[in-house]
Amino acid sequence: MNLFVTGASGCIGSELLRRIRGRHALSVMLLEGDPASDRLRDEGAQVVTCDLGRPDADALEAGLEQVDTVVHLAGLVHTPDASPEAHRKINHEGTKTLIDAFLRAGAPRPKRFVFISTVSVFGNYKDGVYDEDDACRPDTPYGHYKLEAERELVRVALNNPALSYTILRPVTVFGANDRGNVGRMIAFMRRWRVFPLPGGGRNRKTLVHAADVAAAIDLVLDNARAENAVFVVGNEASPTLREIADSIRRNLDIRCALLPLPLGPLAAAPVARKLMRDNCYSSAALRTRLGFTPMTLDEGMRRLADPGS
Repeated sequence: MNLFVTGASGCIGSELLRRIRGRHALSVMLLEGDPASDRLRDEGAQVVTCDLGRPDADALEAGLEQVDTVVHLAGLVHTPDASPEAHRKINHEGTKTLIDAFLRAGAPRPKRFVFISTVSVFGNYKDGVYDEDDACRPDTPYGHYKLEAERELVRVALNNPALSYTILRPVTVFGANDRGNVGRMIAFMRRWRVFPLPGGGRNRKTLVHAADVAAAIDLVLDNARAENAVFVVGNEASPTLREIADSIRRNLDIRCALLPLPLGPLAAAPVARKLMRDNCYSSAALRTRLGFTPMTLDEGMRRLADPGS
């Protein structure tokens, strides 16, 4: 397989490259100046320099000439101050440019596009567990433009028989070099040695380790059962916020007090509302159809404490 991976030096991309090393001809797309460039070249990867906010379609097409499978991980994420326009340019228009360049590159042949989207496309409009059958009603620019990119990919594939796709929607991801919610939570606990639990931390969150997202990508790369399909990537267990904090303390050896706080006036604060919200998702389809077997929360935290394990 000739594989092209965007966002290859990120939290998930690094895990994916570690997992598939030596099994595929590999090209990667990185930003100018990415410190991983020289190392990946030394490991035999072809490196294409591109910024999806200002993509060079010709350079992309040249880099995709021999490629039969794209894994698209790159995007604008964990940037709460980014404008809707920035999300549109990178997460939607940048993805569209990549899809178009992939179709133009090389002779017509079966091609696969694996798009790493997000459960943010669902929004938050119901209590309970979301799965692939639920409607998408995103309530953030990030979720909105990721959904637009999904729709663009499906539309293009419907009009191009040579192109198939798989869309993966990871839940909250944690792992090495994580800049997301769990990474910030760990950094807060390490720095302040206390972590507030609005409402006692009884709300539930579905998490997944970046290595498990990489495993899911590996599962769908050349699998007919994943063709033209959408999967949530998560864990069937949805621990409470308190259980997550306890796992962090226990497995990362962080001495940190947990401080239950009454709801009261906290309920009006945006940060507290986010912490108190349930975010639960099912990856049963990925498990039953493709045999996906993610780590438990404690296993993931132990891997975070010892990335080489």
